[in-house]
Amino acid sequence: MRCKYIASYESRVRTLYRVLSKIYGLMDLIVFPNKKANPRKGLANQIPDEQVRVLDVCCGTGNSTIAIGKKNINNTVIGIDLSRDMLKVARNKAIKNKITNTSFIEIMQLNWIFQVAALILLLFHLHFMKCPKN
Repeated sequence: MRCKYIASYESRVRTLYRVLSKIYGLMDLIVFPNKKANPRKGLANQIPDEQVRVLDVCCGTGNSTIAIGKKNINNTVIGIDLSRDMLKVARNKAIKNKITNTSFIEIMQLNWIFQVAALILLLFHLHFMKCPKN
């Protein structure tokens, strides 16, 4: 009985993110209408442009992953997410923007994270950060 519930839940979550992937990128326009004050860019400015690996956990459609990769060309930026549909949008954005130092991985188990990256970002906290005025 429990397995049926879990399978049903996972199916609903995948359907939700499939739908959200089509409009998720608009969140930045609504939540951060001032592009210069977007905390994703503020965060990218705080990361040194050195040969470090950055892991963006729950990267969604890759807005932060791409912002970091664009600003810091010497970083290797890895975005991981559970949603294949979100990652497809992220990959397409990176290609469209010619960002070559990013990659996106669908991941179901996160036990290897701490071996992969020097800096781990939990970006949902960005909404509560003040953007530095640069």
